[in-house]
Amino acid sequence: MNNIEKRRYGKAIDAVYNRTDLNNAQKEFYLQEIDRLKFDVMNHPKPDANYGSTISVSTTDGKVIRVGEGDTNHSSIDNRLWSVVIDWGLATPQLRNDETAFHYAKSGEYGYKVIELELDEYDIESRMYFRVKKEFVFTGWEMSDKVKSYRVKINK
Repeated sequence: MNNIEKRRYGKAIDAVYNRTDLNNAQKEFYLQEIDRLKFDVMNHPKPDANYGSTISVSTTDGKVIRVGEGDTNHSSIDNRLWSVVIDWGLATPQLRNDETAFHYAKSGEYGYKVIELELDEYDIESRMYFRVKKEFVFTGWEMSDKVKSYRVKINK
């Protein structure tokens, strides 16, 4: 990783660690996703006024993130929007551990997938933390409350 990639990766990790609304499983999953994508994290093209489209994401703390997308079709724009929101720590992974979710994941319905996470669990009697493996079903991403709005502009 070069210095720019390291800085971007560090920003993404910090953004997830600073989220107080995520539970331990969501944070662990999020950190694994960022680690899996570490070379692409926050590696988004700058907007070009004469080509493609510009995506602007406004946050509740007044920050505006602008990135470019070389294409103007809905699928490409949607993929870029979600990659930006995920990279900046503005998405929330939806994890479930109920029987229905496991049934759908095993049957391949709805695109659900079973994941295994190692989590810290506190034992009251011994007053110690233990690392335990637990299975969850990842059902998708949702934008966090920190996203105020987003806008897509098609460039000419």
